[in-house]
Amino acid sequence: MRIEQKRQFWRLAWIWSLCVVFIFVFLDFMETRYFPDLDKETMRLYHLVRGGIGATLTSAIAVWLLYRQMKRSHLYQQAFRHSTDAIVLTDLSARIIEVNRAFADLFGYSRQELIGRNTNLLKSRQSTPEFYREMWRSIYAKGEWKGEIVNQAKSGEEIPIWLSITPIFDGRRKIGYMGVEIDLRSRKKLEQELIRSERLAAMGKMSSLFAHEIKNPLGSISLNVELLEEELAPATNGSQRETNELLHAIMGEVERMAHITDAYLHFARFPKPVVRPTSAEEIINHLSQVIHGEAMRRGIRVEKKVEKRLPHLSLDREQIHQALLNLVKNSFEAMEKGGVLTLEAERVGEVVRLVISDTGLGITEEQRSHIFEPFFSTKTYGTGLGLTATLQIIQEHGGEISCESALGQGSRFLIRLPLQREKWVKGGEENVREKI
Repeated sequence: MRIEQKRQFWRLAWIWSLCVVFIFVFLDFMETRYFPDLDKETMRLYHLVRGGIGATLTSAIAVWLLYRQMKRSHLYQQAFRHSTDAIVLTDLSARIIEVNRAFADLFGYSRQELIGRNTNLLKSRQSTPEFYREMWRSIYAKGEWKGEIVNQAKSGEEIPIWLSITPIFDGRRKIGYMGVEIDLRSRKKLEQELIRSERLAAMGKMSSLFAHEIKNPLGSISLNVELLEEELAPATNGSQRETNELLHAIMGEVERMAHITDAYLHFARFPKPVVRPTSAEEIINHLSQVIHGEAMRRGIRVEKKVEKRLPHLSLDREQIHQALLNLVKNSFEAMEKGGVLTLEAERVGEVVRLVISDTGLGITEEQRSHIFEPFFSTKTYGTGLGLTATLQIIQEHGGEISCESALGQGSRFLIRLPLQREKWVKGGEENVREKI
């Protein structure tokens, strides 16, 4: 920016000098053409007037040119400063000369912390030395580089960026580089959601096929075990107890397989929500009543923190109840020796936030990154579909769900549901759009 201002200054000075020469040449021409015989006193007075007129005109031209240039320069500076894209200017050695506000905000640094630092300040673990060598090789060969890179913010967060690097010239001499950085986190999130939706659809079809293929053989096995038990009963005599235990073990495994099959079928045939105005307070109170007995048996204390007079939400009450119940079951299993389960509901801006937290075992960072994926489970006999179904329910309601957890420190699930939204509501044989 400073180099560009310097160039503009010298351009302005040349224009102003030409204007000065032109004005005084014109006034000298007027003197010789129209006033050749003036006496000395009149000539002296004329020269004073001529000098005043010339100085006034040239000053006016200079002020006008300067104002025009300042206005244009101010426009460029405003565009640079207030661009929503992060922009950085560097010298040839990648030392930062200037940044705009978007750049500082994106990476969490102040302008003063960035000026004079090398751009490798933003280097993340994912950007290898080979990657940077290839990038600079392209810049030297082609004069520019465009591509995706992962930079690291001051907080340590790794941010995917679409980076465009172009050279800055002073005449024909290259003096630095300009980098325009576009935050790709939102796009990455949308891509992940699309991939997850496609994966869920594919797994839904696969689950339906698997469940249908396995359900009939399971029924046949169950029936034959019961017939076998009846046939063996008269002939077992003293060993009847051992035989019954073996048969009951087989039946238990068959029932477990049937339960898993039903879970797969439910996942494959997940219904669209039928929404109605619903109170978050009623949902929390109902959930608390349902789990009260189980919590008492497990030695778990249930606490409620519900904000008063919460606005109604547009929800399918049964589905939201099932989603919350899935989270509560996970919390119960994480608190084998008892603990505290907290149910919260509060308004945050234009959403109502529901929170379910426990004092259980917690999970690792690696596990937390996979908990909403289909068929992922930390349990020995888990189907891995409970949290996937919960995620699907929340997303069908236009909401979001996230998890905060650390090993040995419990888990905290946060659900954000919008206050108002348009939704298809089934009414008889027709679907009626209503706004709540």
